[in-house]
Amino acid sequence: MKHLNQTHRKLLSDLLKGYGKRDSFTLFKKSGISFSDFTLATRFLFDEKLAEENETHILLTETGKKLISRLEMTQEGQYKWREIPKNLKTNPIEVNEPYIPNIELLDKRTFNIKQPAVD
Repeated sequence: MKHLNQTHRKLLSDLLKGYGKRDSFTLFKKSGISFSDFTLATRFLFDEKLAEENETHILLTETGKKLISRLEMTQEGQYKWREIPKNLKTNPIEVNEPYIPNIELLDKRTFNIKQPAVD
């Protein structure tokens, strides 16, 4: 199998999000690429047996599903979008450690807050 570029991955990912099939026009519009690049990329996917076409839709094959699922997962088996960036991680709060929430972020109706700030 040849190397997949970003366009191929995007098309496979869009097909996976569409439950394994999309019509050509919808896939083209969602990709946001030129029509010539779209036709080259879909032809590559068809040649590599990652996708196939019928009269109305482009379908994701089992090989394509396995490949895109493997590519979207990290080495630990978790999705990349679920990873917390290192600069946002802090030490966990202990059970008996006091915690004061930011009053401006609380829902005013739920907590019946009448004043904008705490003295």
